Amino acid sequence: MSARVIAERYARAFAETVADDGALARAHTELEELSAVLAEHDGLRRALVGYTVPAAAREAVLEELLERFEDENGARRLVRTLYARKRLDRLSDVVAALGQVLGARLNQIYAEVVVAEEMLSDQKERLRARLAEHYGKSVSIETQVDPDILGGVVVKTEGLVIDGSLRSQLERIRTALLTQENE
Repeated sequence: MSARVIAERYARAFAETVADDGALARAHTELEELSAVLAEHDGLRRALVGYTVPAAAREAVLEELLERFEDENGARRLVRTLYARKRLDRLSDVVAALGQVLGARLNQIYAEVVVAEEMLSDQKERLRARLAEHYGKSVSIETQVDPDILGGVVVKTEGLVIDGSLRSQLERIRTALLTQENE
């Protein structure tokens, strides 16, 4: 079974245990923060998912991290379950899948937008409005700057990638020219 499928199952099962949308959103935020901490601190992540640190010490560190979570939203329970089943290394996948579940519950989608340089607020708003019109849902946009795309925009959302980058357009032109040259 793929890691994505496993993450989706955990996310759906967790979401079913949290009836309140606000509590689910808070849990998602807390889980995102923990995932970011583990991604930033490789030694901490390796200590929690590896076997070089004794189990009692790993569990003490995990409990210290979980003290920052709200107790009522169940996020602690999910992290403990992932830890017990040796799947804590998949937390970021579970968080991403939970974001999709939460978005579906709130009739929202999340779009990752990659641009060559920072977007102006009115550009973001126009893109958000176009995506909302296309999907018929409200859209939350997270932007990343990647100068390697040269210009344009790449939008990743709901399993769909719209690549309008200058780099990919130039690559398509190059391929077309090479194809014509070989004919």
